[in-house]
Amino acid sequence: GFFEPATAALHKRLLKTGMVYVDVGANAGAFTLLASKLVGDQGKVIAIEPNPVVFSRLLQNLTLNPDYRNVQLFLCACSSAEGFAFLKMFGVQQPLCFRLLSRQLLMHLC
Repeated sequence: GFFEPATAALHKRLLKTGMVYVDVGANAGAFTLLASKLVGDQGKVIAIEPNPVVFSRLLQNLTLNPDYRNVQLFLCACSSAEGFAFLKMFGVQQPLCFRLLSRQLLMHLC
């Protein structure tokens, strides 16, 4: 079945072959995979996820779908400036440190 059918329909309407799609907070990759298919081999998908547990699911989903070669994964978060931040996760005593990807650097990746 589809995850968030209205959002999936919007993606299908807006994304075209050759476009660049940035999935900030990619989670397990439902929209990353959909966008990858929609933008095709001429397009590019940048998937950003700061939570390492969720990022591992995203990586696993891409590994299970090897045809999605136009996806670049980043274990980080986005911010107005580069740097580092902490992510407090439920059930984890110590907060995790992760990299902040600035808008400028993100635009360079596109």
